[in-house]
Amino acid sequence: GVKLQTTRRLRAIEMHAPSATKAIAITFDPANMVIEGKEDWEYGLDLLRDYVANVHIKNASWVRKEGHWTWQGDGLQQGMVEWPQLFRLLAARGYRGMLAMEDFLVPRSYEAALEHLSASRREASLLLEQSGSRRAS
Repeated sequence: GVKLQTTRRLRAIEMHAPSATKAIAITFDPANMVIEGKEDWEYGLDLLRDYVANVHIKNASWVRKEGHWTWQGDGLQQGMVEWPQLFRLLAARGYRGMLAMEDFLVPRSYEAALEHLSASRREASLLLEQSGSRRAS
């Protein structure tokens, strides 16, 4: 996710060692942002847009279990990350980098994992198409 400390450090590097910013590449992870407190995706992208090299595609939500709040991994359309909105925000900022599936729900057996990941890829492609954003491959 986008943490205040991260953006402060980044701005300090930009001010004091601008050539060092060429070596910075950030993974933008909206589901981690949900886990960390649902930081604003648009604000985060605006702050970090020049450094985002990878976007993790997964979803998460908060649930109450045994009297305590905890997060859980979800399917792309079941969690708190609104992927069509996210894809539109990325496209509006000209993002053309990697989209990487980071899925904590993958079954253990090879066959089940292959089917699960194939279905997740189809779901991600559908969400990309629904957003009106680029590529759906």
